[in-house]
Amino acid sequence: MRQRGFTLIDVIIILAVTGILASGMVTFVFQAVNKEREDKTIEHLNRLKVVVTGKPLSMRHGEQTSFGYFGDMGGLPSQLADLYVSGTQPIYTFFPSLKAGAGWNGPYLDPEIVEYITNLDKDCFGRDLQYSTTPFVDATVGETVEGMIISLGKDGKPGTGDDLSVEFFTNELYSSVSGFIKDIDGKGIGSVTVTINYPSNGTLTSFIAITDADGFYSFNRVPSGNHSLSLTPGLILASGSGRTLENGTIVAFSIVNTSTNSVTISAFRAIYNVNPPAFYQRVSIGGASVFNRPNPMVASGETISFPPITLPGAPGTLEAVPIRVRSPVTEVPDIFPNNLGRGQTIEVRIEHFNNTQNGSGGDANMRGIPFEITFSDGSIVTFTP
Repeated sequence: MRQRGFTLIDVIIILAVTGILASGMVTFVFQAVNKEREDKTIEHLNRLKVVVTGKPLSMRHGEQTSFGYFGDMGGLPSQLADLYVSGTQPIYTFFPSLKAGAGWNGPYLDPEIVEYITNLDKDCFGRDLQYSTTPFVDATVGETVEGMIISLGKDGKPGTGDDLSVEFFTNELYSSVSGFIKDIDGKGIGSVTVTINYPSNGTLTSFIAITDADGFYSFNRVPSGNHSLSLTPGLILASGSGRTLENGTIVAFSIVNTSTNSVTISAFRAIYNVNPPAFYQRVSIGGASVFNRPNPMVASGETISFPPITLPGAPGTLEAVPIRVRSPVTEVPDIFPNNLGRGQTIEVRIEHFNNTQNGSGGDANMRGIPFEITFSDGSIVTFTP
């Protein structure tokens, strides 16, 4: 029997089918390769973000402990090479008295990245990554972006749908920090100078806030990281010292200098609300009369002056308080200056309360009336005798 071979048409059909299959296979292979490159680029971008901001899941006792380049420097790198080359960046320095440090403490790379360090600033398509620290508002989420790293994707063109990126949002990098300064009885202490110490562009920087009458303080836009607070509390109320004597006509309390420096006072203003109004005649400090005005007697809210009185400071050093700042909000546990140092204690007495300003009326009982005393150094104490 004769065997019939392929005709020219058969060959053409076979070649056409083979070409179609081969073309489809090539397309599939290219798609698979590009998908793998995209996946690896995304992984690389995410690793770089962790290098900059630290590891959010690196926890100890429920607190983040790793804050990366940003936590040490207090700012984003000016270029990606700053993550592994110190260059002219300030080298990390720790200040024991402030319990805080700042500066480059790199290289900020996981060991598995080091071997690819020459390609750190490239994506897996072999192209240079685009890095920007120009802030802008991301319209999709309405949040400010402080910086971003971009891969131009497989087509190598900016602004197209295959671009890949990681963003550094403000609320990922910075935090509002707040807390209370309280006396040993748990009452807020006003007019305390609270200084926060944190890095800014690799240099340890300090900013000051003053507590309000409730002892509350706050700071905005503090970079995430391990920082500290320093206090200059000055005068505070001695625990349980607010009381009345002589049927409520004398209000007595004691103040403590918790600063490491001496504090001098030469005036104060007592504010109290009572109906009918009450007025006082004398003030004694440390057992000595420093002010006496029988007519007109002193009204609530009036400032009186007296010879300067100096209270020595607490011995030793008032230690800084370490804090761990996590974005976007950090609430610092209450701080009690009594536990950080103690100087001289002195008693203050506001005497002879009367219900008329010329002193011709009857005695005024001040028991249970809230008082706010502001001293000339800015210290404020509040109590209810």
